[in-house]
Amino acid sequence: MSADPDIGVVDAVLRGDDEAFEQLVLRYQKPILGLILRMCGDPGEAPDIAQRVFLKAYTKLQTFRRRSSFKTWLYSIAMNLCRNELRRRKRWGYPQQIEETSVGVDPAVEDGLIGNERRQLLADGVELLPPMQKAVLVLRIYQELSFQEIGRTLGISENSAKVNFHYAVRRLREKLKER
Repeated sequence: MSADPDIGVVDAVLRGDDEAFEQLVLRYQKPILGLILRMCGDPGEAPDIAQRVFLKAYTKLQTFRRRSSFKTWLYSIAMNLCRNELRRRKRWGYPQQIEETSVGVDPAVEDGLIGNERRQLLADGVELLPPMQKAVLVLRIYQELSFQEIGRTLGISENSAKVNFHYAVRRLREKLKER
């Protein structure tokens, strides 16, 4: 594993430099918000969930064991909070929102890859994926994590992450062909 660029900042926070944590928030605020928006689909709730991610990371920083990068650990927290939010919505019967957002994604790149008319179809298709396939796809495509990082983030093997990604892409292709 390559050297984690965040370790120095994490060490500073653990030594009592609370202002150092702000560097981590600034570095990961936009990617975490993008992940939450893609997983939960609710722009009204996303900032609150993101705030809970960083609060939990700050209060639990001493439990960070460095078996993975700080980024992977932070994404694990975000994914767990997203799962909890989706369970809560399902339990209380909240309607699922399907909304496209380009937070954390360069719109020019996205437009060039899939075209304007297909973007909403793709977003709708991602929402219909089984939860694990959706999580793997979002982490791989939109958050640009490696399969190893995805495995660590979701608590699955690297191979399982690859298989879920393969099936997610295949399902999305089928959905796009149908339409």
